[in-house]
Amino acid sequence: MTTTDAARRAPTLVLPLGARRPEWLAERQVGIGSSDIAAILGLSPWASPYSLWVDKTMPIEDNNPTDGPLYWGNLLEAPVADAFQDRHPELGVFPCGMYAHADHPWARANPDRLLYPSDRTMRNLGDPVEVLEIKTIGGYPNQAWNGDDDEGEPEVPEHVILQHQWQMEVMDLPGGYIAGLYIGGYTRGSRLKIVYYERDRELGAMLLAEARAFLRLVHTGTPPETDGTAATTAALKRLWDVTPEKTVTVSGITTARHLTDRAEAMREMIKAREKKARAENALKALLGDGEIAVDTDGKKLYTWKESERRGHTVAATTYRRFAVAPAPKTRPAKAAA
Repeated sequence: MTTTDAARRAPTLVLPLGARRPEWLAERQVGIGSSDIAAILGLSPWASPYSLWVDKTMPIEDNNPTDGPLYWGNLLEAPVADAFQDRHPELGVFPCGMYAHADHPWARANPDRLLYPSDRTMRNLGDPVEVLEIKTIGGYPNQAWNGDDDEGEPEVPEHVILQHQWQMEVMDLPGGYIAGLYIGGYTRGSRLKIVYYERDRELGAMLLAEARAFLRLVHTGTPPETDGTAATTAALKRLWDVTPEKTVTVSGITTARHLTDRAEAMREMIKAREKKARAENALKALLGDGEIAVDTDGKKLYTWKESERRGHTVAATTYRRFAVAPAPKTRPAKAAA
């Protein structure tokens, strides 16, 4: 699929390929990029609307990893692009810089690769025809990457699809590929999954509207609601330097509601832990002095094995501990004489 030159509204190049990282971080903070859109919708496994708002309003932190999933994902991007090129010789695969939407300059995209007709070169690229998003999936991928949909294609997680659709919206391109390298280890092997998606213009318009509303919160200094994600917890720690023993007066109605919700959640957690322990103890009783439980066909169901716990020393550190003050004790009312 291609977009004609007359129909395409070409985006503006914000930063060229090879721009310095501080420049890239600065431009990334002032706009909404493809990695931001799932967080805005509350669908990102790594960020929340609140943590993204903190990222956009606080001084830039360059958390450039030297190990871990993000590091290896960046390092393996080029080999995956080469493997995609081998499987699609009809396309030219080229890296690119950061672009801004033709009508909404705050909408940014930095696709992993842009795709061109195979006869193009870096000196004669012209307009791209599609985008390529590259993902590295390590360990044991969730079912969305592991299973198949109704048409026999690997199901891609929703946050990755949103990222891909945002890129097509900003670049004004009709479609593109997602290439996911699954690194399964020694026993499961590695494989590359490639899926093609057409641009969903209705979805793209909705994403632009949601991003615009979020950016308004950033510009007005209005934080979105907090949630229970780890990303929001980390953002709250980053947001303030604690003032020891400082007292803050809070709204009684709002605080009471949150304290009630927390107390109810604690009761539910206790009940869930008790239910889990009761089930596990029943299973242990069935196993007796055995270590491995199997069904009548010999299939392993569960184990109860002795394990050695290694000793270790934890380095001293500081952290903010949340605690709820105990309810005041009240004296029982005296009986009437």
